[in-house]
Amino acid sequence: MKYSRRPRPARRVTIDIADVLAADSRLAQMDAQWLASGYARTSCRLWRCKDGTYTARLVWRNRSLAVSTVSLSVEGIMLG
Repeated sequence: MKYSRRPRPARRVTIDIADVLAADSRLAQMDAQWLASGYARTSCRLWRCKDGTYTARLVWRNRSLAVSTVSLSVEGIMLG
């Protein structure tokens, strides 16, 4: 009987948010739009992909609008 290996947990990566926004212009544009609309960035997470790129997930919240939350994930980000 063969046993499958457990999936390894994703490795956490710590990189400055400015580097992430500089690497993807669409993400930087969305971030600027949400911040200008009164939202606050509450989370930015990165995951390394097998091909060497990253997947980023940003979350913005606006507590004055009855706790409105927006999240965006972008795949294929190349960081230097």
